[in-house]
Amino acid sequence: MIKPKSPRIARELYESLELDSPKDPKERPTHKPINLTLDTVKSIFNNIEELGAKAFFLILAETGLRVWEVLNLRVDQIDFNKR
Repeated sequence: MIKPKSPRIARELYESLELDSPKDPKERPTHKPINLTLDTVKSIFNNIEELGAKAFFLILAETGLRVWEVLNLRVDQIDFNKR
C-alpha cells in the first residue's frame, strides 16, 4: 500500500488513473485524465515508500501501460535487450 506523504500528490495521482470504462458510452465518465508533468511524476515516485509500489508506478509511468496490463504482465513477455 502506498502511504502518501503529500495528500495533494496522492489525489493528483488518483485522479490521473484511467479505470476500465463501462461498455455503454452513456455510462462512461465524462472527465478526462490529467497529464502529469515530469516533475509531478518524480515527486510522486519519491513519495512512494514501498519498493513494490515504487516498481509498479515506475512501470506505469515509463511504459504507458494500463494498470490491468501491468498486473497481467509476465516476465517472459519482457524483452530485456530492448528499451
